[in-house]
Amino acid sequence: MDASEKPYLPDRPGVDFSFFAWFLALAVVFQLARGDMGVFPGFRNTPNGYTLGDGVVPLVWFCCALLTLAFPTRVWSVVLLAMTGLYDFWWRLPVATPSIYFHALVSAQIAFTAAYLVVRQRTLHLSSAAFIDALRKPILGLLVGLFFFGAFHKLTGSAIAATSDFFALVSRYYVPFLPMWRVPDVMCWLVTIGGEGAIACTLLFKRTRWVGVLLCIGFTAFVGSTVYGFGAIILAAVMPLVAVPLLLEPLDRLNRADSLSRIAKGATWRIVFAILIGGLFIIDHARGFSLADRPWLFGPAARPTIGNALTILQVVWFVLNTTVLACVLMAVYRHRSRIVAHISPARAGISYALPLFLACSELALYAGWKNTPAFTMFSGVTVESCAPNHWIARSHFLNSFFYRDLLLVTAPGGERIGIPALSLKEKWRRSRRLGVVDSDVEAYRDGEIGRLHAGVESRFSFNELEHLRATSWVEVLLPRRLFFLNSVSEANLRCSMPDLFSATPGARSSLKP
Repeated sequence: MDASEKPYLPDRPGVDFSFFAWFLALAVVFQLARGDMGVFPGFRNTPNGYTLGDGVVPLVWFCCALLTLAFPTRVWSVVLLAMTGLYDFWWRLPVATPSIYFHALVSAQIAFTAAYLVVRQRTLHLSSAAFIDALRKPILGLLVGLFFFGAFHKLTGSAIAATSDFFALVSRYYVPFLPMWRVPDVMCWLVTIGGEGAIACTLLFKRTRWVGVLLCIGFTAFVGSTVYGFGAIILAAVMPLVAVPLLLEPLDRLNRADSLSRIAKGATWRIVFAILIGGLFIIDHARGFSLADRPWLFGPAARPTIGNALTILQVVWFVLNTTVLACVLMAVYRHRSRIVAHISPARAGISYALPLFLACSELALYAGWKNTPAFTMFSGVTVESCAPNHWIARSHFLNSFFYRDLLLVTAPGGERIGIPALSLKEKWRRSRRLGVVDSDVEAYRDGEIGRLHAGVESRFSFNELEHLRATSWVEVLLPRRLFFLNSVSEANLRCSMPDLFSATPGARSSLKP
């Protein structure tokens, strides 16, 4: 092979780290590029009026993303971005989207890895090569956990119809001429659950990991078409697993890699790019965002055009993920398994802390710690009900530990609902913190509340909510703001956890049988 035919192989450690930092910063921009993420309320045009809360916290996160785009070679910029991402996640709780939740896990892993390297190397000047190498294994674990639980949560009857609806939405968005109504719902479900399960399985093994990486990037291109914040954070998480020099080789064959490398090394160009992305972000705010803000696009009689649906940042996203997908396909065609970066076993136990937390968090749905999965992805899974719909877990693992202190009230529709006291407290705190109205909080504020404990119900005043405290070390270790439980009807609670309503000997319950 002549020197001119050799693949483009730039400085590996610096390029690997810079690519991850750059894609992570873009993931933050795309994450916030929704009308309900709480950035720039003065510019934002959100027709549906819904917001996850306005405030300075998401704005700081956005600014840190622009800073990382300008300085992607610096470890401190990525760590700062991760810390602000964690704070944004904590600020939004107890309500967070699946993409925000996964973004927080990646951010936490970055923070943990940085802290571990500082302690181990006894210096604040961390090498980008050592940092990215220490990050590969746990990021791989997070991706495997994400797709495994994404598939596992879809083992419900309701997921079949919901998945078909999502396919119909995407097809109407891009290829309205396809007769999607003729495709059986179960086929769409099988494609989705099979794809997510295949990603988790192929990422596990070294020989098949290149297939998993390819499927991951394909997933981001498909799901990211409508939920591009979720697609962007997955694409960023995949970057440490990709052999970046091979990813750049197709660009080198177009005689563009050297010029792009020279531009990327110039601080002026990076700063100009960050300013440009920030400007496009504000323009999109003023124009209005896509699916979350334009439900009229997909009404029964709607015939949207690409111009109606696409925003500027969506165009940027399509160009970006399509380019990455094309480069990976070319690299896989030429080098196959060499596309995957070498991942050695993690030497520190802390490397497995976040993947283990992810597993515990999702299994908590079936253990009674929470009643909504972090990665729902149109699964519609329910466990605390008279008819739990998960085909495997159902209510076999459900326990009533966090329901021991239960607040009950009659909802406006006449149905009696219950919620753990500490969970209602977090809902109330969130409504005050973000200045939003919460229907559950208002129902309890205006209604007559009963407090059910040890099977005995007594009166409870809403004003006492602020003085409630955790009563066990488990509730302190798993804070209610993170492992949150939503309100449930009393009928469902009686079916799934009848022990809650059995009064202790000698005690009298005011509950009706």
